[in-house]
Amino acid sequence: MRLLLFASGCAALTPLPRGINQYEVSAGLRANPLSTVRSTALAALAAARRQNLTLLEIEFPPLLGVRTEFEDVDNVQILDANRDWAVEACASLSDLGSELWLAFPDRKELELAREAWPGTMYAAATLTTLEDAATALSGADAVVQPLNLEACEADGSALVCLNGAFDKLRGGYYPRIFFPKLADCIDRFVSRFETIFYLKPLSDKGRSGWLFRVYPEPWQVVAQSRDSSDVVVLASETRPSYFEAIEALLSAGSSSSS
Repeated sequence: MRLLLFASGCAALTPLPRGINQYEVSAGLRANPLSTVRSTALAALAAARRQNLTLLEIEFPPLLGVRTEFEDVDNVQILDANRDWAVEACASLSDLGSELWLAFPDRKELELAREAWPGTMYAAATLTTLEDAATALSGADAVVQPLNLEACEADGSALVCLNGAFDKLRGGYYPRIFFPKLADCIDRFVSRFETIFYLKPLSDKGRSGWLFRVYPEPWQVVAQSRDSSDVVVLASETRPSYFEAIEALLSAGSSSSS
């Protein structure tokens, strides 16, 4: 888990960030889609806060526009990209001052963040580790990061998980028989999160697209091709499963080719 930051009936759906294309990385380099992701996600966060939602998830490819899902990347690149995105987001949340906590998974990551971002713009926020935040808020002595995250839940405070890989947790990646405490945490805590921004690439049988959601809008499956504009092939009030999203993507391809 990387770090922690402190419906429907819409007239139009938010389009995909400009420049993202699984066929052409250079389009992302020109358009800087992560900047659009940040502004869109922060607008979704503001909308969720107005509705008094407190457990919020933001998930997207941290190297969007720089690398595609087909390229090799190392964990350090991912961690650094998440850190930079979150710290830059803090500038737009500066009105919260020290009430905004930016919690990193460990002390080394916290030190690296302070080295990479030494300016005063971010000094007002409280930079800490996930473990220390959990201890400060609840006195918890947990060693599993989702349990530490749960210990950070406080009445009336918004808890935002950035690129926390919740899909793995929800999808049964960690079997209950081997991880009973984690499984219980998923049932009582992770399952309650509202996804306020989500962007995940989809690819199957030569078709590519994205599973996309911006709170409070419906979920979208957006098909992409090399030579045409993005097409919404599914809009759903509930989150489609991965297989439902792929089916919509492939069905749209079959319809367009017939």
